[in-house]
Amino acid sequence: MSDTQPQYGQLVKFDEAISNLKSKVQIPTESYKDLLGHIHARAFTVAGATKTELLHDLYKDVLAAIENGETITDFRARFDKTVSKHGWSYNGKRGWRTQVIYQNNKNTARAAGRWQQQERIKHRRPYLLYLTAGDSRVRPQHNAWNYILLPIEHNFWHTHYPPNGWNCRCKVVSMSDADIKRMGITVTPDSALTSYQKPIPEVDPKTGEELERLPGIDLGWDYNPGLAWLGADKATGQMLAKLDHQIREVATPIFNAAINEGKDYFKSQVSTAAAVTRVSSLDKNTFVFRHPKVS
Repeated sequence: MSDTQPQYGQLVKFDEAISNLKSKVQIPTESYKDLLGHIHARAFTVAGATKTELLHDLYKDVLAAIENGETITDFRARFDKTVSKHGWSYNGKRGWRTQVIYQNNKNTARAAGRWQQQERIKHRRPYLLYLTAGDSRVRPQHNAWNYILLPIEHNFWHTHYPPNGWNCRCKVVSMSDADIKRMGITVTPDSALTSYQKPIPEVDPKTGEELERLPGIDLGWDYNPGLAWLGADKATGQMLAKLDHQIREVATPIFNAAINEGKDYFKSQVSTAAAVTRVSSLDKNTFVFRHPKVS
């Protein structure tokens, strides 16, 4: 596809995807490994963008591209102006770096929006079908998941809802009983999923840190963007509590401020109280997570 062709949002705005991006709070980080998994559903970050003003301008660049349906060419023009304004020396070549920032934010926002839509109509279309892009560039493991059919409530979608890695082009579509019958397909048995859900060890070559990831899923991508975004705020507290101490010191005030401003996803006092309780039990000395109406 040419990068000058219309993107989603240009013809029909994807309101749920735009809402997802608008709801994110901005957290400066040194490396993409500083924030992994579910926390990305609530946070906007660009690896190496450690200055608040720089990160805010990059956020506005991405939001404009997604909200207005701009092409990656348009985004790159905005990116260049931001880089020049702040004198940012980023890692990697311009083409690669802009592609990563643009594509990954667009894909995860769309995934979150799509999940919200699928949840809304699950009484009529209670199944999800995994589909790849169907070409030679599809990862072998993702090919193995092609046409996996499961109820939307199945825990497989907690970890394998695409995108499942950098530049992953897979998607999930909702299905009705009539769709399944017409296509002649059946629900995938749990026995066929076992090998996909068993974590494998991975050692960071730079730090020697022992990590875990799921087969076929890039590190930090084993989560459902929409479920994490719309789920209970307890999950946010749990994710923040697992962060490195120095990152937590930066992230916690930002999330506290978001709570105090009444962000939509923090409005539930019950779930916020659950987050407070959970975080306090994990780390009473270094982590404070307060809501103005929760004592």
